[in-house]
Amino acid sequence: MKSRPERLAHLRQFRSQIVLIGGWVLIVYLFLANLLAIFQVYRINHEIVRLQQNILRLQAESQELQNLIAYLKTDSFREREARRKLNYRKEGEKVLVIPNPVALMPEAVSGEKEALPSTQNLPTYLKWWYYLFEK
Repeated sequence: MKSRPERLAHLRQFRSQIVLIGGWVLIVYLFLANLLAIFQVYRINHEIVRLQQNILRLQAESQELQNLIAYLKTDSFREREARRKLNYRKEGEKVLVIPNPVALMPEAVSGEKEALPSTQNLPTYLKWWYYLFEK
């Protein structure tokens, strides 16, 4: 059996080892907690940048929509749409209607498509040629 002073020395040594281990555990915990906090700050800053970019994009879209609304409220737009959709015309103005050349072709009615080539991808001058001379 050990004497009392030896036991006290052994107990002090054991306590110092426990304090040392506890200190290291505390240091590791604080290091990991700081590392986690730094990572969260980085992630939050990254999210802030992404949201600021979204705000700028949405502001640009909003400005485009406001410009479109302002244009749609103008008299020139209303007049153009009335002419286009309702066939309006100004007083003294003559309207020239150019029919679709494919619809006037007799082959389109009878179903014979081999007689004339398709006019959809042709230049305008050829469309006029077919319209005027290939009836």
